[in-house]
Amino acid sequence: MNKKNSITDLISVIDYLIRTGYSNPSLVASIGVSAGGLLLGAAFNMRPDLFRAIILRVPFLDPLSSMLNSDLPLTRIEYNEWGNPLENKETYEYLASYAPYDNISSIKSQQTCSILVTAAMKDQRVSYWHPLKWVARMRIKQLIDKNDNLLILKVDKERGHFGAENDQSKRIKDVALELAFLISQVQNK
Repeated sequence: MNKKNSITDLISVIDYLIRTGYSNPSLVASIGVSAGGLLLGAAFNMRPDLFRAIILRVPFLDPLSSMLNSDLPLTRIEYNEWGNPLENKETYEYLASYAPYDNISSIKSQQTCSILVTAAMKDQRVSYWHPLKWVARMRIKQLIDKNDNLLILKVDKERGHFGAENDQSKRIKDVALELAFLISQVQNK
């Protein structure tokens, strides 16, 4: 019941770095992986003006739907961390208040940064439909982007949650793609 603190803490740190001149929104880039994707997705929903580019790698963007489906492999063991929204209305409302997928419509302005989202078809931790649903809803809700920002979805059909963990060549290619994306978005902007 304190998850929002991590989201507002991240926002506060980025805001501080901008206010004190260490950075500016045209240079802020961030990567969120798995539950870190939830953190970054929620922060983006609350303050899209703070970011120039973000990467959401196999992101957990729909915690409410997952926690409502006890048939998913990890849901029951996650009740200790997230609570059980099936049995507790307060837990349901709290999850719904920050879940990235459920709060896209609360974005205060049009998409203000470029986003690269990845999914893995064989991911047993974050079901591939989390990022797919989020990107689909973003494309519906954010039809107009006056700044020519990108919303890219990359789906890997062969890998799981940890990507190419045993194949160094594929890991290097994945990192190269992500770094190229981030650099292309912050240089000369």
